[in-house]
Amino acid sequence: MTHPSDAPSVASSCDRRRFLGLGATAATAALGGCFGLGGGDYPNYTDWIPPSGDGLLVGYLDFRITRDSPRADRLLPLMLPSRDGGEAAEFVPNFSGLDEIDDPLLGWPLQVGGRLIAGAAIGIAAGGLGYLVDREKPARIVDELFVADGVAVGLGEIDEDEANRRLREGTDDLIGQIAFESSGDYRGFTIYRPTTPGFDGVTGLSGSAVVVADTREELEAAVDAQRGDGSLAVDEDGTFEWLVDEGGRGDLVAGWKGTADPGEYMFGDTDDLIAKDLLTDRDHVLGTVDFAPDENEVTAELAVQDGGLDGSGRDRLKSELGTSSGDTSFTGSGRRLSATGSYTGDVFDVDFSQPPKTPTPPENEVPSGDPPPVVAEAVPGDAVEFSYDGGRKVKVGLTADMAVDKVTMRALESEWEGSTTTPQKGLYFYVYIDPEGDEVVVTATVDGETGVIARREYP
Repeated sequence: MTHPSDAPSVASSCDRRRFLGLGATAATAALGGCFGLGGGDYPNYTDWIPPSGDGLLVGYLDFRITRDSPRADRLLPLMLPSRDGGEAAEFVPNFSGLDEIDDPLLGWPLQVGGRLIAGAAIGIAAGGLGYLVDREKPARIVDELFVADGVAVGLGEIDEDEANRRLREGTDDLIGQIAFESSGDYRGFTIYRPTTPGFDGVTGLSGSAVVVADTREELEAAVDAQRGDGSLAVDEDGTFEWLVDEGGRGDLVAGWKGTADPGEYMFGDTDDLIAKDLLTDRDHVLGTVDFAPDENEVTAELAVQDGGLDGSGRDRLKSELGTSSGDTSFTGSGRRLSATGSYTGDVFDVDFSQPPKTPTPPENEVPSGDPPPVVAEAVPGDAVEFSYDGGRKVKVGLTADMAVDKVTMRALESEWEGSTTTPQKGLYFYVYIDPEGDEVVVTATVDGETGVIARREYP
């Protein structure tokens, strides 16, 4: 979905105009999955992807492993919520090692996939159906979630009556109260558009899928592909077919073919990705991570096709892939190279502990004292207001325009963080707090200097 050209962007830590390009690093800690094949020889997500003359970018994740294995939550705390409660839900996974995984064969698809799927989740939420990707209610989450070239798709058993009611009433979440209305049908999908003037985008709803796109043409192309009347990229494009075969059959899939710009749909600066210079600038790359919780094992695969895979370029890639794997193998020749590595669950370095009874100090301290003069001058008095009705959400609203580079909202205990680089009067966020005790801090940044402009303790 898109904002009007004169509207502020409202999403966690991102100022893009396309809702489907939005995401949050925290969402990486809420998502996960188990692989499922589509009706043919390829994964489900390929059924929805028509050929593209330009680049093609894909992120895929399936949540079903949490109900298929009682060990899933313990092996995958970095991304999996508990589907039905149980013993694992009584413990808090302390996972801080994702950025410390220096093996790009495993770390790169986890990082890129988490960011792309976060964008897909935000896309579904912006399309009016955020409850289908709400990690606080994991039993209602869609079974599979993926994004391909900005079209977000969620698959599962969907109560159409409830979804229709929520769309028509609008949900006061993410971007505020936006209602949707039906604008016709298309091949088994009811099509909805936002009623708020100036907001674009389209949502398609059926009993087994929700599709969110910037335009109806994009949505119809995805539906046509899945219905079997449109061409599929995996059938028409030999490079994409090879990427899927070698690096796209797993629980989490991430990558691209051709001129796709990962920064277009991925939260955060791609400069901080693992092995950016090794993988992120490649012409075609697709990576996957496959989890076997009951065996405490993880398998990672990566497929790369690039003109730089000759001589020293190939040798360097092989030397840096699989450095933490117990068993790494390589195949391919010429401009193509694929790698496979196996890992134990211990590679994630996960700690489980009882939930804290009292708030603990945040690892990253916020600025103390009065804000720097440059910040104080740029922010009018009473520019921030808080609203709290109990529970886990605090509404943080901006009541005035401010000449700053960025405004950041952070809950110190839950570690939820969101920001905008286009702060304007009337813009608001929902900050998710620890209901046992938290503090919400709002900072502003001007010319590289950051200071606190508002703070409030809860409950």
